[in-house]
Amino acid sequence: MKTNPNQPLSSTPLLGNLPKDPKARLKKAADEFEAIFTERLMKESRPKSTLFGKSFASETFHDMQDQALARTMAQRGSLGLSKALTAQWAPKQGPRK
Repeated sequence: MKTNPNQPLSSTPLLGNLPKDPKARLKKAADEFEAIFTERLMKESRPKSTLFGKSFASETFHDMQDQALARTMAQRGSLGLSKALTAQWAPKQGPRK
């Protein structure tokens, strides 16, 4: 997959090959949403000014660091957002009233 160097990594397609099972697809989508949300939260909470100034290299490093940490946090369910989304989006079992 080719990516645009001016495009943030979090906006590239992340889901890749989706599983056939609807529950697995839902779980993967919820995990990816949590990862993107966490990455964005971390990026926005980072101070805008730093002691050594801003360089392209440091911005790239911090973006990569945020993305890796956000993915790890999402896989471990650190925020619980994925679990909550899966429960909310899962089709309900039983008869509807």
